[in-house]
Amino acid sequence: MARKKQNSREEKNKFPFLLLLMMSLTISATAFAGYMWFEHQKVKKVLLDQTSGKVSNVTVESAEPIYFPLETFTLSLKPSAQESARVLYIGLTLKLANDMSKNNIEKFLPEIRSRLLMLFSQQMASELLSDDGKQQLVSQIKNVINKPLNDHENVQVTDVLLNAFILR
Repeated sequence: MARKKQNSREEKNKFPFLLLLMMSLTISATAFAGYMWFEHQKVKKVLLDQTSGKVSNVTVESAEPIYFPLETFTLSLKPSAQESARVLYIGLTLKLANDMSKNNIEKFLPEIRSRLLMLFSQQMASELLSDDGKQQLVSQIKNVINKPLNDHENVQVTDVLLNAFILR
């Protein structure tokens, strides 16, 4: 009988410990599930903003810059009244904001090249001779490429690097 009393005391002492352990595990699991749900909602919002073309407050930047070199362009420039037609040879590398932009450039490369050819063909040699003219051209290139490609996809160019620039 003494053994039964001793076993029942041990069981009574174990019961509050087990109850506290189970309660703390339940509270921890619930807190973790809530945290994961809120994080999932944040990621979902960022992805929806990216697919709709909006830039969210939370930007995911890669550790390394993403560059996309374009083939060189050789084309005739718009002639002015004083001079004859001039030829522009220009090589570009685009610095992109994210991998999605790189994928979209690869997917829509013919359309992007067409936009750039139309832009370059409207330039005049006299405008491109100065550094300001080159800087304006770089900003125009960014604007042309950053225009939406279709309803759901776009490209985010952060910088345009000139690799070759020959004006003849």
